[in-house]
Amino acid sequence: MYANNEVKETNSNNSIIVAANGCTRDVLHDPVGLPQIHNDGNQKVSTTVKFKQLFMKIMRSGSLRKIFAPATIAAIVGFLIGIATPIRKTFIGDSAPLHVIYSAAELIGNAGIPSITLIVGANLLKGLSGSGVRPSVIIGILIIRNIFLPVSGIGVIKAAKHLSLVDEDSFYLFTLLIQYAIPPAMNIGTISQMLGSGESEFSMIMLWNYILAIFTLTFWIAFYVWLVI
Repeated sequence: MYANNEVKETNSNNSIIVAANGCTRDVLHDPVGLPQIHNDGNQKVSTTVKFKQLFMKIMRSGSLRKIFAPATIAAIVGFLIGIATPIRKTFIGDSAPLHVIYSAAELIGNAGIPSITLIVGANLLKGLSGSGVRPSVIIGILIIRNIFLPVSGIGVIKAAKHLSLVDEDSFYLFTLLIQYAIPPAMNIGTISQMLGSGESEFSMIMLWNYILAIFTLTFWIAFYVWLVI
């Protein structure tokens, strides 16, 4: 009567069926009977955990540290303080409780303009020593930067004005146009120095760009003023 009865035994890995004659059958391969147990040891990681791991990997990478330079972090912190009225009143104002912190930051920030001037001078001085950049490359960059880009800016602003994306204010249009004619920012030189590559080439290009900007910037300012008035 009890010859055909089967007894279930479990271990830490799989569930098995032990028959009366001592034979065993794995539950995972039994088409009928007890519920199957799947425990392959490789559980799927949820999307949240994957995103967290990816975020931590990016935060630890060196490229992100280069992107979020101290100046970038300071700009982000200043923006957050400026848009939050309670925090802004805590730091800014003669009667602010933490006005001394704002005064110290302002004092350090005022030294930024002379520091940038020194960086510009140092980069231009490196350009005097020459580099491996061919004259044709320098001439092509100067033509694109000081002629083609300001001309394309006129088309962009005219198209935006035609599509009613910008206001009709003359000073506002002039401000948008002049962005296409000014020389490149020195932040590019700072980044090249941080990365340690292309410093001499950048210095040579910037030297000739600033020399040519004496004439081209004067011309484009006068032309833009005539255009928007």
